[in-house]
This record gives sequence, C-alpha cells and structure tokens, in this order.
Amino acid sequence: MKKLYFFILLGCSLALHSTSRAAFPPEYYPPQGHPRLWLTQERLTTLQNAKQQNTPRWVAFKDLCDSLIDTDSANDPWNLADAPQHYTAPLALMYRLTNNPIYADKALDLMDLTPVPYEGIYPEPDHENYQYVGLTYDWLTDYAGMTDPRITAYLAKMKAISDFFWDENTSASGTDSDKNLLTGVIHFILGAAMYLDDTPIAITILDRGWYGWENG
Repeated sequence: MKKLYFFILLGCSLALHSTSRAAFPPEYYPPQGHPRLWLTQERLTTLQNAKQQNTPRWVAFKDLCDSLIDTDSANDPWNLADAPQHYTAPLALMYRLTNNPIYADKALDLMDLTPVPYEGIYPEPDHENYQYVGLTYDWLTDYAGMTDPRITAYLAKMKAISDFFWDENTSASGTDSDKNLLTGVIHFILGAAMYLDDTPIAITILDRGWYGWENG
C-alpha cells in the first residue's frame, strides 16, 4: 500500500513489483523532461474545468494565490515569513493553469527565501512541506525566470534539505515509523524533481526515500 500510494503521488502509471527493494528501483526513475510530477493530463483537465466553472474551491485557491502576490501584508497566509516553501507550489500550479508570470515570479521569490532546515524552524517533516520545493522546481523548470544560477542554487538547496532530514532521521529509523514515512515522501519528491539535472545526487536521495518507506 505504501508503494502504491507513492506512485499515485508522483502521477505515474507504472506496474509495481511485489518484492521489497533495498534501493529505489531503476526502472522507476522519472522520465525525461519537466514537468513530470503530479500534473497528469487528467488532473490538469479537472483543474481547468474548475477554473472555467469558477467553483468555490477554485475561488478559494485563487484567493490564496492572489493574497501572496498583492502588496497587502495583512492578508498574507499564516507562517509565510517562517516557512515560505508552504506557498511555492500553489503559486507554481496557478502559473501552470493561467500562464500569468506574476505567480511564477512570486513562487521563485519564495523559493529563494526558503531556508534549509535547521533546529528552531519547525524541524518536524509533517510541519514543513519541503516537498513543495521539488514540485515548484519541476513545474517551473521551463519558465523564463528559472535562470541557470537559480537552477544551481535550487539543486543545492534540495540536496541540503534531503541531507538535513536524512541526518535527522537515521537515528530514528526503525523506531519512528511515521517520521520515516514523512521524510521518505520529501526524499522521493526532491529526488524525482532533480533526476537528470543532477542524476547522481538524485539517485542517492531517491534511495533515501526508499529506505524510509522500507523502514516505515
């Protein structure tokens, strides 16, 4: 069930092995090109339909994104200053749905501000949403504002995030199953986003995710 959930999360339609693997199976490495995570055609069609129908959920989603790009700090969502990564993926998704660069530019600004985890800034993985960094990177890789220096910086940041949770979690492996699963999700998303852009590091991070789920 854990493996099935993971591949649904990535939007993959791949057959799964029934046997356990010590490392991330190479046959499941992501395909070439971005975006490759979650944005299946079915999901995009559903979201575009909601946009066209102006459904309540679409209105709420757009209101959130618009509150992030306006100049009124009084309506900013909770925890934006301490955890900007929480709002990078919503903005990146809004850009994919509207092609309005103002959302992509704000998403990248928040990516620049996203801190590498350390003690004192909500180090628990279920409070962090650091997987959103990987989603945002994947969804905006082809955006004009994703410059080469930014790509280099984000690849280094994703490695640092994975390193933090790996070092933090190895002592808990086998004793804290929830933490293994949650950090596994972060490793999976970051590694899948980085694959082919920094393949050796991406494989290491994917292997970390697999280890977490094997021990979760």
